[in-house]
Amino acid sequence: MKHYLILLLCFCMQSCRTVHYTLGQKLDSWGKSVPRAQLPCICTPLVYLLNGCYYMPLEVHFYPKKKAAVRHTFTNHKGTTVQSEWPESTDPEKAEKCITYLFPLTNEEAQRVVMGKTSSCADGKIPIPHGEFPYQQARCFYAVEQFLPASATPRRSLTYTLDTTYSITGISPERSVGNYTRIPLSAMITWGIDLPLSIATTVSCTSAGIATRAALMPFGILFNLFLTDTRSAPDDIRPHGDPQPRIPIPPQDS
Repeated sequence: MKHYLILLLCFCMQSCRTVHYTLGQKLDSWGKSVPRAQLPCICTPLVYLLNGCYYMPLEVHFYPKKKAAVRHTFTNHKGTTVQSEWPESTDPEKAEKCITYLFPLTNEEAQRVVMGKTSSCADGKIPIPHGEFPYQQARCFYAVEQFLPASATPRRSLTYTLDTTYSITGISPERSVGNYTRIPLSAMITWGIDLPLSIATTVSCTSAGIATRAALMPFGILFNLFLTDTRSAPDDIRPHGDPQPRIPIPPQDS
């Protein structure tokens, strides 16, 4: 009986699926480019000291995002998750815009790139665009290496369209005029259509899958009983028959 309960539980777990409608996110992605920091291809590694904080210049590329309208997530009884979406979202290789920003470094990062004892504090500081950085008030140093500091690492955030995106703190996405005008409509679609429709579809699909597998469970039990031979074989039956009796060998005369 325990075996059948486990089998039923596996059938129920196999029906776990999530359907997520993202029409509002797709509408919001039109005319919006997300920033991503990258190391310069050819550049002399430099850092600048301004008001007790070191800054590293890096390129920020703005990539347009292609969002899907529907996402489907399916988890089987083994815990394997398969995700699909329509239409398939893609990350373009070519950036629409590139701007140089100077990113603040922490004390550990400054000691990594500047020779000798130094100190730096990036708390509360955000990246500064190249055109707004006061180079005349800063001191320039050669850096030992270049890397993406913590201030240039994208962080996870939840937008008004319930879109979990990774963005750089202090650098907002680039939006077109049409994108700004569609912001209220994108929010209305997300909260008024996508969210209720996603909940209703997910509950319906999961309930239908569990009900179908529960209805088929008795047939599986019957097939298991008929196809499985539980009779034990007698002890005197051997698969290859009894071995031949041994014939004693008479002693040989010396």
